[in-house]
Formats: sequence, structure tokens, C-alpha cells
Amino acid sequence: MARKCKFQKCDKKPSFNKNIEIVIGKHISFAHLASMKLNQKAYRVLTNRVMSSIAELSGKSYAHAGRFK
Repeated sequence: MARKCKFQKCDKKPSFNKNIEIVIGKHISFAHLASMKLNQKAYRVLTNRVMSSIAELSGKSYAHAGRFK
């Protein structure tokens, strides 16, 4: 069965006049990567940092946290 859309084609769409910012968790600094050449190792360090922070917020562990340094 097809679901009906809440908005019809003739309905006025909502407009957002302000920029919004959503902050979840602490700021993550990547200043130490600014001097590194962007290669696979740098991207792995960045990914591990982001994923570890997400895991911390969710209360779960990041399985690959110690594998790549």
C-alpha cells in the first residue's frame, strides 16, 4: 500500500531563514594532522579518532581502535 505524503504539491514548503548548528559531544581537533602528508595513514588516524568519539558517545567500543597507529 502506498503511503501518502504529508505535503501536497500546492502546499507551501517550510522555509528556514537561519543557519543552525547541532553539536553532539566534544570538539575534535585535527591540528596534529595539518603537518602530515594526507595519505592512507593520515586518513586512518582521522577515521579512528572520529569512530572512537562516536563509540564513546554511544557507549559502545570501537573494535579497530588499537589496530592502526
